[in-house]
Amino acid sequence: NGKWTHQGVFQYAYDLIIKDASNQSYINQGNSLSDYYCFAQEVLSPVNGKIVRVINHIPDNTIGSVVSFNIWGNEVIIQDSRGFFIKIAHLSFQSITVFEGQSVAVGTLLGLCGNSGNSPQPHIHIQVQNSLYPGAATIPFVFVNYGQRNNFVSFGLPEEHLDIVQCSFNLFYDQVSNFVLDDEYTYEIFLHGELIDSLNFKVKMSESLLTYFESSHGKLYFGKQYGNYYAYSYEGKDPYLKLIYLALSTMPISYVNDLRWQDKVNNSLVLNKWQLAICNFLNSIDNRWVSSHSHYQYKDDYCIIGKIENSFFDITIETSILLDPALKFKEITIGDYQLVQTNSHNTDTKQALSNTLITQQG
Repeated sequence: NGKWTHQGVFQYAYDLIIKDASNQSYINQGNSLSDYYCFAQEVLSPVNGKIVRVINHIPDNTIGSVVSFNIWGNEVIIQDSRGFFIKIAHLSFQSITVFEGQSVAVGTLLGLCGNSGNSPQPHIHIQVQNSLYPGAATIPFVFVNYGQRNNFVSFGLPEEHLDIVQCSFNLFYDQVSNFVLDDEYTYEIFLHGELIDSLNFKVKMSESLLTYFESSHGKLYFGKQYGNYYAYSYEGKDPYLKLIYLALSTMPISYVNDLRWQDKVNNSLVLNKWQLAICNFLNSIDNRWVSSHSHYQYKDDYCIIGKIENSFFDITIETSILLDPALKFKEITIGDYQLVQTNSHNTDTKQALSNTLITQQG
């Protein structure tokens, strides 16, 4: 619901423009289309689907004028395999690179941002609708994997009039979270800097196709979905697998400087026995009473720092994890504990992979 547009059956829609640090969408005086940052920028497909409508012949408006007889201007409509339709409008004259009937994937070039149709300045209009009909009602939708106010959002609706940042897939972070079946990992466990124990686990898969780390005392289930790594659940009595869970319960497979994200974690992983008993009693009355949360951020390209917090019991546990494309979670620190990886099988292959990905990262 906008002030002047995006109302009624068209309420679920977004207009996207590019602005600079001074909150301006153009350079110079903004009198020419080429002054606008988003004019002629590439527009990519947000979904997998089939192109079902292309309009490509409408000239771009000069600044200060609009076309009233054609609201959308040059447009592309994609039919998603899930049954709905995505309209992307106000593309530039003769810039559309796809054709009706063509299959597209996420990231396929559709055309260039323009100023056609009812558009006072270059921008992109996007909406999801329930049919191909030109006056079809819009339906609610969400954006995935973006950053706003330095916070990563796996899915949601961006706040109006605030910058958003695309969190694109990054090969380095995909590789550091890519655990291969039957690989084994060994860590030395330190407490207050003193070696106290060791941890060995193997990567396995359940009959329901869930991957997990298995040690002699527990299992930690994990996976990747929708551009993110997740630690799903823990079972057993291995305190060190718990530490791995808490050190990184989730991670975007992307990188933006100083990006932050958070997760809600199971109270049983954070609280001691008597705290958990109190928690269970209070949450039986209202399950919002006691909760534990993890907060993470990129310290740099190779290090994630975080905090595990439970405000009810005034608990704060600081965490950090060093990432390596060959060793994966190379070193984990959580509270007074430190887990340092020691195994080095396939060293030559791992080093070659590490050097290749570090070169790409740089």
